[in-house]
Amino acid sequence: IFNIGNGKQKKVYKGSQGEDGTVIKVQIDPSGLYIATSCSDKNVSIFDFFSGECVATMFGHSEIVTGLKFSNDCRHLITVSGDSCIFVWRLSPELTIRMRQRLADLRPPSTIPNSLRASEPKAVKL
Repeated sequence: IFNIGNGKQKKVYKGSQGEDGTVIKVQIDPSGLYIATSCSDKNVSIFDFFSGECVATMFGHSEIVTGLKFSNDCRHLITVSGDSCIFVWRLSPELTIRMRQRLADLRPPSTIPNSLRASEPKAVKL
């Protein structure tokens, strides 16, 4: 992570848990809390963006993962690989809850669906 104002490095993350893994792809989740990485060791890891802590590691592809995408509902991570497989990984409820809460905190009040605004008074035309 670099400061764009002065060009200085702020943080460094290791994208692989193993010593021989090289980062292939990086994807940030919709809330900006987590980063998913794929590495040459065929593993996928999820890191806390702010602390750099690895919160999950997944493996199962027989070739390197060439694409990553968090679902918009923050419940899944989709990976594609050179082995011609698409995996849909169910994220832990703790990760999903944190991402959804952050998205709700970042969303302006005007974008909250009407069904969730039950406590707001409604104008009635007589």
